[in-house]
Amino acid sequence: MGQGHWPPAGDVGGGGAVTDVQEELMRRSEALGLNPKRLREIMSAVNQSRNPMYALTLAAVERDSIEAAIQYLVAQCRAAGYTWAAIGSTLGLTKQGAQQRYGVNGS
Repeated sequence: MGQGHWPPAGDVGGGGAVTDVQEELMRRSEALGLNPKRLREIMSAVNQSRNPMYALTLAAVERDSIEAAIQYLVAQCRAAGYTWAAIGSTLGLTKQGAQQRYGVNGS
């Protein structure tokens, strides 16, 4: 799509795929582990700026913050004696997936 306008021409006017995606994200925000208030702020920024790269930047910052928190909490869970299987299950990963993604030095 390049650096075109947001939303795409076919979606101008308050409906269409862009609005549908935003509405679906809001409906699923809690199940996806997203903060609904922060998600609304990001969606508002998208609507105000009409720039998807700006929204992508905001989402990437959120992702990085969440990943850092998860890394820390996984370490806390491991220190408290939780198994990789339990951690993986909580995160929607296999035991091996959790170890590969969040393990440090084979812990």
